[in-house]
Amino acid sequence: INIYSQITKNISPVICQGDTCTVGTSKYTKAGIYTDVLSTASGCDSIVTTNLVVNPVKLMVQNPPICEGETFTVGIHSYTKTGTYIDTLTSLVYGCDSIITTLLTVNPNVQTLPLIKSICEGETFTVGTHDYSKAGNYIDVLKTSLGCDSTVTTNLTVNPLPLVSLGDDQLLCPGDSIILTPGNAFKSYLWSDGSVLSNLKVTISGNYAVNVFDGLCSASDDIVIDECDPELWVPNAFTPDNNDLNDCFKPVSPGIIKSYQIFIFNRWGQQLYESNDAYAGWDGTFKREPCPGGVYTYIIEYSTGTDTATFKQRVKRGTVMLLR
Repeated sequence: INIYSQITKNISPVICQGDTCTVGTSKYTKAGIYTDVLSTASGCDSIVTTNLVVNPVKLMVQNPPICEGETFTVGIHSYTKTGTYIDTLTSLVYGCDSIITTLLTVNPNVQTLPLIKSICEGETFTVGTHDYSKAGNYIDVLKTSLGCDSTVTTNLTVNPLPLVSLGDDQLLCPGDSIILTPGNAFKSYLWSDGSVLSNLKVTISGNYAVNVFDGLCSASDDIVIDECDPELWVPNAFTPDNNDLNDCFKPVSPGIIKSYQIFIFNRWGQQLYESNDAYAGWDGTFKREPCPGGVYTYIIEYSTGTDTATFKQRVKRGTVMLLR
C-alpha cells in the first residue's frame, strides 16, 4: 500500500480586465482569493489557493485640437483630419489594453484679405508686434484665438506731409501789418488764434502757428513776430568811391516807409540833394560833380506803417561825413 501526502499550492496570477483565469474546472474573472481542490494523478487531493489580480483596461477619451497642416499621433497612428478615432494600445507594465478614443478637431489656418493702409510720414502702423513706418508690402503670421496661423498681408503707403512754411521770423513796426501765408492751397487751416482762413493778418507782435491739412496728412509751422523800432537808422558816414561798399548815403527802416522826403545841405546851407525815394540814396554828387569830403547836414521827413490810422509824420535831423 502506497500512502501519498496531500499537495497544497498557492498561485498569484495577474490577468487583464475581460480575461479569464482557469483553475481546474473553475473560471475566474474578478480579483479575489479562491480555493480549489483538484485531484492528482495518484488520486489524492491537491489544494490550490489562487490570489487573483485583475488589472483594469484603461479607457481614455481625449479632445485634442490641432491646426491645419499639423499631425496628431496616437501610438503608431497619425491623424490629420477632423474625426473620431479609437486606438487600442498595450501597457508595457501589465500587458493590458489601453483603449483611447480621440475626438480630433482640425482648426483651419486663416489667410486674411490684404490690408490696404495709408499713413502719414512720421507715423507708424502696427501689425501684431511689428511696427512699420516705410511704404511697402509686409507679411505677418499671427495666431488666431484657436492658436492657428493667421497670415496678414499689409500694403502700406506713406504719404508725405504738406509743405507748410510761414517763413523766417519777422519784425513788425507800429502801424505795420504782415499777412502770413502758409504756402500752397490746402483743404483746411487752423491758426493759433482759432482762425480757419487761408491767411492771417498780423498787427501785433507775438508767436503765431498754423496747422494745415491737405486731405491726407497735416503739418504745422510757427513764426515769431517781434516788435521793431519805428525810427530810421541813419549812417554817420559813407565813401562814394564806386567799390560797391557804402557808396551811397541812405537811411534804412525795419518797417514799411509810407512817406519819405530827404534834404541834404552843405555847411553853407546850400541844398545839394532832395528825394522822395527812400531806397535811392545820395551818391555824394551835386549836379553830377563829386562833392568834397566833409560834413553835410540832412533833414528827413517820413512816416511808417501800413495802417492809415497810425500814420505819424516824423522829422529826423543830423550830419553825415562824406569820406574820399
